[in-house]
Amino acid sequence: MKRNILKCGAAVMAGVFAMSVLLAVPVLPARATETENNSIAPVSGNDAETNVMRSAEIRAAASTGTIGAPDGNGDVLEWSYDDSTQTLTITGTGSLSGGGLKAEPFESMEIRKVQFQDCKVIGSMANAFGAYGSDYNISNVEQIDFSGLDTSSVTDMHGMFYGCSSLRSLDLSSFTPVNVTDMSQMFYDCRSLESLDLSSFTTGNVTNMSYMFSGCNSLGSLDLRCSPSWLGRS
Repeated sequence: MKRNILKCGAAVMAGVFAMSVLLAVPVLPARATETENNSIAPVSGNDAETNVMRSAEIRAAASTGTIGAPDGNGDVLEWSYDDSTQTLTITGTGSLSGGGLKAEPFESMEIRKVQFQDCKVIGSMANAFGAYGSDYNISNVEQIDFSGLDTSSVTDMHGMFYGCSSLRSLDLSSFTPVNVTDMSQMFYDCRSLESLDLSSFTTGNVTNMSYMFSGCNSLGSLDLRCSPSWLGRS
């Protein structure tokens, strides 16, 4: 009888000990975040989605800036990027020399289209959409709209589309490159380019056209009806 009582007491003590252990284990609170009044509130799924949307809005608002170099009057080209359409828009007046689209912040953007609006480029557009000797170019660009671009004051188009391997066509009917002297490597390695109409080009001042169409393996139509000035160029 005494032995049974001892066994029963031991069982009760073991149960009490187990209960105390359970009570000692802290209950972790729900993940929380500080609100504007510094109080703590749990983060729900909807709140997380809202934070993501706000972050996207902040990035979109920051997707503006300047590009290239100022012209003689100190004016500079401006750009804006729409992530929803993957479109880069360039406006204003200035220079695009030095491969203006080959570095940050454009390097991390998924640019598919570039458009010019009320834009005038002064001086150089050399390597504007590609970069000679660089590992980076905007090779994912599929469309470039030049209808809002004035090129009458451009003097250098060397390597302008170098390595734009996703371009299938280019409408350059608005181009008036009357003062351009260098068109070398202009379409170098545009391997997807299927047709090209250069009938609006005036090339009387061009002195260098070396490797202008090198690597354009898909080019099936090339219109050079512009003027006899094409003849004899190299």
